[in-house]
Amino acid sequence: MALCDSVIQDNGDFVPARLLKANLLAGSEDEEGCRAVLRAAIAETDDPRPHAELASHHVVHGRYDMAREVMGAALAAGVPAAELEGVAFMLTRAEKGPE
Repeated sequence: MALCDSVIQDNGDFVPARLLKANLLAGSEDEEGCRAVLRAAIAETDDPRPHAELASHHVVHGRYDMAREVMGAALAAGVPAAELEGVAFMLTRAEKGPE
């Protein structure tokens, strides 16, 4: 975690460090910390990956409406729809089950 913090401090636009930190926090069951890191990455970078990660996080935890909100905000912010396709597929499967 300290290495992630150091990289983020030195190079805040290096999104992989932010994603790794969010995953470490989620793995340690610090869900709010995870979401805070992803929201900060969304606010502070132009990278589309934090949008998809945050939406995926909500899907995994059964918060489908929140996942839709994140995806809608991402699209409104100019994130290409292709960047969210995987999350949209996961959301559909979570809600409706397999074909």
